[in-house]
Amino acid sequence: MSFVLPSSYTLETAPEPLDSRIRVIQMPARTIGVIRFSGRWSQSKFEEKSGELLGTLSKEGIRTKGEIFTMLYNPPYTPWFMRRNEVAVEIDPESLGPIDAALMSGQSLPEK
Repeated sequence: MSFVLPSSYTLETAPEPLDSRIRVIQMPARTIGVIRFSGRWSQSKFEEKSGELLGTLSKEGIRTKGEIFTMLYNPPYTPWFMRRNEVAVEIDPESLGPIDAALMSGQSLPEK
C-alpha cells in the first residue's frame, strides 16, 4: 500500500508517521499511462481494464515498463457507484512523440 503526499510537502516537512511500519520515502518522477473506472475493484475488472490500457498504448506505439498496478481512491464505505479507480502502468518516455511528451509534462501545445 502506498500514499502520495501533496507536492507542498518534502521529506523534511512531511508529517512523522505514528506507526513505525510506515515509512516516508521519495520516489523518482515517472510517466504512467492510466485508464479510469468506477465501481468496486475485482480481478476480472482489473484484467479487463489492463487489457484495454495495454491495447491502447500498444496501438499508439507507446512502450511500457514494469507491471500494471491499481490505484484506488476511496474508503470502503463509499458507495460503489461513487468510487474512482485507475489501472496504470509506467511508460517508456522515449517511446513518446513530441506531442505526447508535451501533453505528459503538462506543457501547452503550440498554436497551429
